[in-house]
Amino acid sequence: MVLTSTVFRSSRRDAGLSGFDYSVIKAPLLFVHHREDACSVTPYQEASRLAGKYPLISVSGGLPPQSDPCEALSAHGYLGKETDTVEAIVNWMLNKPYRGEIN
Repeated sequence: MVLTSTVFRSSRRDAGLSGFDYSVIKAPLLFVHHREDACSVTPYQEASRLAGKYPLISVSGGLPPQSDPCEALSAHGYLGKETDTVEAIVNWMLNKPYRGEIN
């Protein structure tokens, strides 16, 4: 299971996953997050905190945002880093070496 830009915090529309026990997920679990994601409900720090228990792909850089912070045309959607991010995810899924840091 791959969780990208995970909604950790609650919003007006969603409860978020703060406090969720990820250990109940029996499938392998990967988190993928952009360090500069400015969306208030998907903070990188929450993914980073879980990195001790679960693999994490951390993405940095990319193109300047062309949308609101919580939409795809920003760091939230890995704008400008899509190809590298997808490649790392696919390699993880295929149990091949993958980049844990994408800059």
